[in-house]
Amino acid sequence: MTSDQLGSAIARGPLYFPGPGYGFGFGVQVRVAAGEAASLGSVGDYSWAGVYGTTFFVDPKERLISVWMMRRTNLAANAYIWRRMRSLVYTALE
Repeated sequence: MTSDQLGSAIARGPLYFPGPGYGFGFGVQVRVAAGEAASLGSVGDYSWAGVYGTTFFVDPKERLISVWMMRRTNLAANAYIWRRMRSLVYTALE
């Protein structure tokens, strides 16, 4: 479920969600390449975010699970908060 199922079948252009460095497993986005994604993490981490602000990510390499629960309907603000939260979690590991 957490392995990339798309491979090269889908072109990853400017409108590709979740962005560079990620593919899709069965129900989650999966990091497939190091150094391409805008967020911190390891190859093989997987995550998903809900439209109202909830999100989770799992990084098996770091043995890390993070769950963020909030209710907010501003999608641009949600994306900023998700990236910031993820950055804070990884920064706390050092």
